[in-house]
Amino acid sequence: MLNLLDVGSHTSVGTGGMVTKLQAAQKASQQGIDTLIINGQKPEVFDTLLQGKAAGTLFHRQQERISAKKHWLLHGLKAQGSIQLDAGAVKALQYQGASLLATGITTVRGQFEKGDAVLLCDQSGQPIAKGTSQFHASELHQIKGLHSQQITAQLGYCGREEVIHRDDMVLLSAAEAAAQSKG
Repeated sequence: MLNLLDVGSHTSVGTGGMVTKLQAAQKASQQGIDTLIINGQKPEVFDTLLQGKAAGTLFHRQQERISAKKHWLLHGLKAQGSIQLDAGAVKALQYQGASLLATGITTVRGQFEKGDAVLLCDQSGQPIAKGTSQFHASELHQIKGLHSQQITAQLGYCGREEVIHRDDMVLLSAAEAAAQSKG
């Protein structure tokens, strides 16, 4: 997939709107929609399309469509902070379909509330996922590294076992991770 961060506005008549078009095509392909970007100012392009020929750039739909909720998590929410994970947590999220537990957290960055979106980062700080936290940042500072049964004793109340449930998380591709880091 094209790295959308490498494409920018070149002139007042150039590709200024192209980044937005490419981002829209990427989002549509994730929802299972083929997308064709054409030059609509050239009438002959439409005749070519009617003949069944592509007169532009075709973005094929992804075979595995992401859910509306995960699409919203990925594109609709701005991350308010980040959580750095140990190697075991990274492996569990990426390869075992696990939820994030406090025991896998090494560092908490930013001021975020319960329900805010956060980036989940590997040991080098590279984003690997995005999700909505079930805890405030201040609570995570207190419980990071703890096992689930220790959370109540530390916070003084019974919170959720999962910091981020798997259903409230989306794994990031390399291009999505780069875009999330910039945005």
